[in-house]
Amino acid sequence: MTADDQFGDLVRLRDTNGGGKADLLVSAVGFLRLPGSVGGITTTGATEYDAAPVDSFL
Repeated sequence: MTADDQFGDLVRLRDTNGGGKADLLVSAVGFLRLPGSVGGITTTGATEYDAAPVDSFL
């Protein structure tokens, strides 16, 4: 088992920055946030995310 084995164990779409577009949150060693844009999810501006729990489905 390696650290990457848990990548994607939890995946959520949430508007985490109030931009009106859903951001993709993916579990890894912590959580990664890939911002949403008019064209869809982008890796530009991807960051570690730990501002709020994302365990629930809502």
